Amino acid sequence: MPQDPQAPDSTPPRLPISLIIWGALMVAPIMYCVVAYSIRPGDLAVSLPDFSDTFQLALSIAALAVIVAGFIVPGLAAAGLKRMLSQSSPPDPMRRMAAEQQVMIIRGALFEAVAVLGFVMVTMGAPASRMIPFAVVAFTLMALFIPTRERLAAPFED
Repeated sequence: MPQDPQAPDSTPPRLPISLIIWGALMVAPIMYCVVAYSIRPGDLAVSLPDFSDTFQLALSIAALAVIVAGFIVPGLAAAGLKRMLSQSSPPDPMRRMAAEQQVMIIRGALFEAVAVLGFVMVTMGAPASRMIPFAVVAFTLMALFIPTRERLAAPFED
C-alpha cells in the first residue's frame, strides 16, 4: 500500500543530522587552533599550561571538570528525558530521536568546552601552542562518541 506523502514518517532517519552536528563539533577545535595561531603566530608546537600561572591553572582545572561532566551529565539528562518520554503515550519516535540528539549535543558541547578553555587561555596572552593539548583532548573525546544508531539509542533502552 503506498504511503500518503503528507503523512508523517513514524521512524525518522535522524542519524545523518546527528553526524552533521557531530562533525561540526569535531571541526571546532581545529578552527580554534587556526584562530589561535592567527592571533598569536608562532611555531607549530605543543606546550602544556603553566601551572604557576593562576589563570592557566584555573582553566586547566575547569577543563578537567568539563571532561568529567561530559561523562556524567549526558547520562543524567538521558534519565530525565527517558522519564519524560515514558509518560507520553503512545510512544512518539520523533520525540525519542530529539531526546537522543539532545544527549549527544550535551556531551559534545561539554567536550568542546575543553577546546574553548584552551582558546580562552590563548586570548588572555598564552602562546598558541597551549591551545593544542586542549584541542587534541576535545577532538579525541568527541571522536570516541561518534554517533551511531546504537550509541544514540543506548541511554534510552530498558
